[in-house]
Amino acid sequence: MDLLSAMFLGCFVFGFVAVLASFLLGGLHGFHVGGVHLDLPGQHVAAHGAHAAVHGGDVGHHGGGSDEGLFPINPTTVLTFLTWFGGAGFILRNYYGLVALLSLALAALIGLAGGAIVFWFLLKVMLPGQTVMLQADYDPVGSVGRLTMPIRPGGVGEVVYRRGGTRRSAGARSLDGRALDKGAEVVIARYERGLAYVQPWDEFVSREGRPSAAEGN
Repeated sequence: MDLLSAMFLGCFVFGFVAVLASFLLGGLHGFHVGGVHLDLPGQHVAAHGAHAAVHGGDVGHHGGGSDEGLFPINPTTVLTFLTWFGGAGFILRNYYGLVALLSLALAALIGLAGGAIVFWFLLKVMLPGQTVMLQADYDPVGSVGRLTMPIRPGGVGEVVYRRGGTRRSAGARSLDGRALDKGAEVVIARYERGLAYVQPWDEFVSREGRPSAAEGN
């Protein structure tokens, strides 16, 4: 085996193993392609209709794919190119006896074709109908939840809420420093240093509660 054949074989092994590992590991919780998060197991749904009341109707994530963040040159297509380039080059070099320059040129064309096919598959098959994760998916402000631990006056409790289709929890303080009972339904009005500052839901929806929630933001 000459040096060029060894290079082809190395590209094939590296690309194939990397692609296989990324799909096996990333497929458990979704994976990122070109800055777009694809959630393979299923769709995310809006966690609570009250989010619209806080953000003026803006939801944190959108069902339906978008190709704005998907570029032809991304880790998946690059690894696909390496796999096809290496495999084709090794076969052309060792089984068909092509000279170095010709085997390199044909292997590069085959690698580009493989990358283009995978990019088309991601763009037309995988991306449509998937969830595009936005920064708002991770921002708890505006989420409605319940206290699983009471908040003592000036103290810290715990709130459980849903965001981005998942159940989350955080340490919680009352927005005005008063006590709140366990099980109270609250709105997260502010989030700082890992603590959610909450306000009772019934006060938030009242006319008097809206100004204080706005000040909390």
